[in-house]
Amino acid sequence: MNEKELLNQFLNGFPNETHPKDSERFLAYAVECAKHNHYIDIEEMSKRGVSNERIEELQIAFDWIKSTVDYLSKARIS
Repeated sequence: MNEKELLNQFLNGFPNETHPKDSERFLAYAVECAKHNHYIDIEEMSKRGVSNERIEELQIAFDWIKSTVDYLSKARIS
């Protein structure tokens, strides 16, 4: 799946919740963004009703996910 499909899958669930399935949907989306060096679509999340507090949490999570993806890609090269 591409980023847009993964974002829609996440947003069509319960993006304001912390249920493991919702976290898994976000993780799939975030990893795909990180692999392509894109940032998560905060604007679309906001339009679709994700709270500002939750968006801040997701941004923090994405920063960690991006750092992890970057680290793992470099570790494979070394």
